[in-house]
Amino acid sequence: MLNDYQVDDLGEAKELLSAVVQLYNNERPHMSIGNLTPNHVHQNNIKAGKL
Repeated sequence: MLNDYQVDDLGEAKELLSAVVQLYNNERPHMSIGNLTPNHVHQNNIKAGKL
């Protein structure tokens, strides 16, 4: 995903990285944790084991 973007300075890189981390942790479900988001698992104290 990050390979698709061109950044011109450190500020742009930080903004892009922040957006990607936000997406990864809060919006993108992960198969390895029952198609939940990492943030949901963390906030609800769900024990997630390896599948």
